[in-house]
Amino acid sequence: VVEHEGPIHKEEAERRVVQFWGIRAVGRRIREILTEVEQISTNERTIKKIGDFYWPIGMKKPILRSRDSADINKNIKYVAPEEIGDTALFVLEREFSMPKDSLIEQTANLLGFERVTEDISKYVWEAIKKYKKEHKINEVNERLTLIRRSKT
Repeated sequence: VVEHEGPIHKEEAERRVVQFWGIRAVGRRIREILTEVEQISTNERTIKKIGDFYWPIGMKKPILRSRDSADINKNIKYVAPEEIGDTALFVLEREFSMPKDSLIEQTANLLGFERVTEDISKYVWEAIKKYKKEHKINEVNERLTLIRRSKT
């Protein structure tokens, strides 16, 4: 699951595994097994865990994906902040400069969220703020721009 769909939220990965095995209810014992599998997988470095997300080993940048497919969970909290941030960078590469609300909306739209609710807006903005702190995005006069690194 992680190799093909990572980064993937822990709950979504667990749901997919449980669904694959045809398990209808997740009780205490299944939860213990899932926790043990997570520990073994991270200890043996078959996956890495960043926050609540599982990443394939070797993946440095997430693949930008739209969640407009019927079988994909539409909860914004299941989208890795790095995927949101990289989508915002993708938007800024094409638009150069834009107001905060426009960047949030276009980023969410590209990720497959047609209606940008307050929760989606807040979550996307948190990911963008992280990229501002990392000096990937700059804000000047209430407009966001991409910080271009010189290749010297």
